[in-house]
Amino acid sequence: MKALTLIAAAMLLVNSVNTFADNNNAILFQVGDGNMGVADQSDPTIQNNLIVQSQIGSSNDSDASQTTGTSNSVATHRQAGELNDSESTQRNDTSWSSIFIKQVGSRNDAITRQDAAISNSILISQIGSMNIGAITQDSVTASTGFISQAGSLNLAIINQSDAMVSTGWIYQSGSMNQAFVRQFSNTTESSVLIRQEGSTNTADAEQLIDVTTSSVLIDQIGSNHAKASQSVDVTGSRSWISQSGSNQAINPVAL
Repeated sequence: MKALTLIAAAMLLVNSVNTFADNNNAILFQVGDGNMGVADQSDPTIQNNLIVQSQIGSSNDSDASQTTGTSNSVATHRQAGELNDSESTQRNDTSWSSIFIKQVGSRNDAITRQDAAISNSILISQIGSMNIGAITQDSVTASTGFISQAGSLNLAIINQSDAMVSTGWIYQSGSMNQAFVRQFSNTTESSVLIRQEGSTNTADAEQLIDVTTSSVLIDQIGSNHAKASQSVDVTGSRSWISQSGSNQAINPVAL
C-alpha cells in the first residue's frame, strides 16, 4: 500500500498532493488561521481511495480530488469557522463513492462533483449565513445528493443527469434561502425533495427530458415561494407542493 499522511497544526500553510496510486490514503489536519490543504491522489488509475481533511479556524481552504478510475472512494471535509472553502471531485468511473462536507460558520462554500456514480451519496451540511452548497452528479444510479443549510441568505443547488432511482434532497431553515434541484435527461424512478422552514425562501424543482415514474415534492412552512415543473416527454410522474403560511406556489398539485 502506498499512503501519504499529513498532519499540520498551529498557523501553518500546508499543501499536500498525493502523487501515488493503488490503495491511497491521504489525511490532513490543520488548526489555525490562513490554512490551505490539497490532497489529489493522482491517477494511474485510482483504487480503494480515502481522503480525510479537517480544518479548524478561519480563512481555510480544502481541495480534495480523486480522478478518473476512482473506485471505492471516500472524501470527507470538515471545516469550522468563517470564510472556509471546500471543493471535492471524484470523477468518471466512481463507484461506491461517498463525499461528506460539513462547514460551521458563515460565508462558506462547498462544491462537489461525481461522475458515473452508482450507489453513491454526497452530503453537505452548512450552518450560518451566505453559504453556497452545490452538488453535480452525472449518470447517477441509486444515488443521493443532500444539502442541509441553517441560517439566512444561503444557496443550495443540486444537478443530477441521467438519474435512475436517485434523489436530490435539500433542507433549509431560516430566511431568504434559495433551493434549486434539477434532474434532466432520462430521469427514471427518481425524486426531488425540498423542505424549507422560515420566511422569504425560494424553492425551484425541475425534472425534464424523458421523465418516467418520478416525483417532485416541495414542503414549505412560512412565507415562501415554490415552483415545481416536469416537462418534455413526461410519463407516470407527478409534482406536489405543500405549504402552510403565506406562500405562493407555481405549477403545484395541492396536498
